[in-house]
Amino acid sequence: MEEEATPITEDQRFEAMLGLKKSGYIRGLGAGPKPTTSTDGQRIRAQLEKENEELKRQDETNRMRWESLERENSELTLRLESLASNMHVEIQTQVHVVLQTQLTTFFRHMKESGQIFISLHCDRVRSLKLEKFYFMG
Repeated sequence: MEEEATPITEDQRFEAMLGLKKSGYIRGLGAGPKPTTSTDGQRIRAQLEKENEELKRQDETNRMRWESLERENSELTLRLESLASNMHVEIQTQVHVVLQTQLTTFFRHMKESGQIFISLHCDRVRSLKLEKFYFMG
């Protein structure tokens, strides 16, 4: 069975060709990357802490904005439900008034033409009461 060859890095090739003199040192290339100094580490740490604080501030701002949007959404939902309910009541009232008017007109016409005898009473609160009714003929 054939084994797959794993690719080697350029540093590994130089090491194989030139040999390793001491830990971390390759003949002809010198020492590898220098370790960071303590001042470099402190500078990087300070920069990361500053970035972390800025991200925390942004997170808090975003959280507050989210809560504000949730409250606004709840208020708008309640307002919409109230408007829908009021609209439903208003439509029912208007339909009732139209039907009441049409029925009154119809029965008045029938009464005037002598086809029926009817006595209606209409009050202001959307109520049409039939007092007496019978067909003529």
